[in-house]
Amino acid sequence: MMCATDDVPTIHNKAVRVLHGLLGSSTNFKTPGKRIRDTLSSETGVSWECLCIDIRGHGSSSISTHNEDVNTIENAGKDVVDAVMKYTDGRGVDVVVGHSLGGKVAISYLSQTSSKGEVKPPSLTVSLDSIPGRVDRSKASGESESVADVLNAVDEVKIPIQGKKELITELTGGGKVSAGVAMWMTTNLKRREEGDGFEFTFDIPTARDLFKSFGETDYFPFLRTLGEGGGEGGPKVLLVRAGKNAGWEESNVKEAMEKIGENENVKVKTLKDAGHWVHVDDLDGVVRAVCDEVKI
Repeated sequence: MMCATDDVPTIHNKAVRVLHGLLGSSTNFKTPGKRIRDTLSSETGVSWECLCIDIRGHGSSSISTHNEDVNTIENAGKDVVDAVMKYTDGRGVDVVVGHSLGGKVAISYLSQTSSKGEVKPPSLTVSLDSIPGRVDRSKASGESESVADVLNAVDEVKIPIQGKKELITELTGGGKVSAGVAMWMTTNLKRREEGDGFEFTFDIPTARDLFKSFGETDYFPFLRTLGEGGGEGGPKVLLVRAGKNAGWEESNVKEAMEKIGENENVKVKTLKDAGHWVHVDDLDGVVRAVCDEVKI
């Protein structure tokens, strides 16, 4: 379930875990993960490790388990709890960073580790452009092409496909998705074990289940009360907003954000020139936002 940055989990290092978004994989976050790890190691004078995690239905966790009652944000968070327990014997990790779907799974991980006590909760949880509350799935990325549009376009691709060039042509035909998104999707191809051609590294039915749960899951109440009665030094959350994601301007979201703004354990950082894929549009800003909040 874990891979990507070539680090080996140990009990000696400070640790970061990174969670990709819908239709992504741990390998998509190799570069951001390494940048965060190297910057933290340099600035804190402490050795850090960074491992990326494949969310269920994606990458090395892509076995199909289509069942919308099972493939939920909460259960995806439990997967991460189990993986961290396995590799750290309950010690936990210091920082968890998640993008989009992964951002909500990261908050689920924090919620579960804060309440159950089997694994120590992270000191810092960073959610990259992932609205914590309920979301209109047709507007999930707040941009011209929603995540739903991309899901539908990918679902129409006939597998096997012969290669990256063919995938780009298929996805951009008729204006289904932009060239940039189509290019990104080529990073999610793998050679088929049997026969010629390529297939996706994710399972589309499982991804649809998770996307449904993403839209229905609300962590605003959890964030409003995070740290209550726990004194200083408890877990912190950083919500990194993409300035170009109009979803944050929805009236219900703005109202909920104002309420959690009263909690000093939750901070908000806006990358004003970034779209939903903040780690692509402003990687320097993402790395800086994460590292500025890490306390040793």
